[in-house]
Amino acid sequence: MERKPTGTVYLLCGKTGSGKSTFARTWQAERGAALLSADELMLALFPEYLGEAHRAVWERCRTYLLARAEEIALAGADVLLDFGFWSAAERAETRARFAEAGVPVKLLLFTAPADLRARRLARRNADAQGREYRIGPAMQALFDSRFEPLAEGEADWVIRPGDKLPDCIG
Repeated sequence: MERKPTGTVYLLCGKTGSGKSTFARTWQAERGAALLSADELMLALFPEYLGEAHRAVWERCRTYLLARAEEIALAGADVLLDFGFWSAAERAETRARFAEAGVPVKLLLFTAPADLRARRLARRNADAQGREYRIGPAMQALFDSRFEPLAEGEADWVIRPGDKLPDCIG
């Protein structure tokens, strides 16, 4: 029996407000890929503020979505993982997981200046409909401090404000 082509898993990496989710929804609508977001899953199932339990719940949601992403990619469809991928360890572990399963992985780094990201977050907070967390300036600064810069050559593509879907994707 001939095996179907494997889809690609795209890791959407970047600081809050850098445009990952907006880009992913555009990609999904224009090119048809599965979009998996740990934040969306958590907000659909739990209250917005989980306090001390947040990290443990996020890890469980992440583990669940990684398994779904592998299934979807092995079935032949592309998958967008909208997780942020702030740490080098998480990026390396995720790449290794999919490589072991024979699933191609591409990392897209989203960049935007802090002032633009702050404006985007303020707009998102005002329009919050339960799909994203509300993030104020103090939380943005905290999250920015947790983002580990990528090593040279770690990103397959760098997406800047206003960039369209690259022709080489999807």
